[in-house]
Amino acid sequence: AFSAAPSWDQLHATPSLSNKPSRPIYQDSLPEDVVVTQQKQQQPVLYRDKDCICAASQSVWLALECKNVEYLTVLVSKEEDEAIPRIDWPKNDDNVIETDPIKLLEQIQKRYPDQSPHFYPKLSMAVDSSRCSIMRLPGIMPRYSHPDFDSKAPFLFREDGTLV
Repeated sequence: AFSAAPSWDQLHATPSLSNKPSRPIYQDSLPEDVVVTQQKQQQPVLYRDKDCICAASQSVWLALECKNVEYLTVLVSKEEDEAIPRIDWPKNDDNVIETDPIKLLEQIQKRYPDQSPHFYPKLSMAVDSSRCSIMRLPGIMPRYSHPDFDSKAPFLFREDGTLV
């Protein structure tokens, strides 16, 4: 880690992702020999856009990289294949094609829960307490009160509805 903005020499001296062996990236589909290897090694296959302009594809790609998952990449044209981003999981029995990036992130977290970072950390007591206060707000506000008071309600009224 750097304590200040690093110089170019410092950046060149640090081990980087370029030192890792690069994963092959395939265009449009997986070759047949790679499909056999992928099935043996139980690797997921990420299908993302060729032009690298789809934010959803980028977020799923980044999630796999953050979790350091071994996966294969297939670049497809968004015009020819609208079902991107998607991940073909090994041993996927339901055959449902998921393209919602939030659900894909949930699937990644579910399949790799022990690898950090954790995308959905447990809530703290403070967050939970705040959420509970917000949820009970309609019960605190007196009936037929002016809508402008909604943001001030926790400070104006007690739980029984009387003024503070």
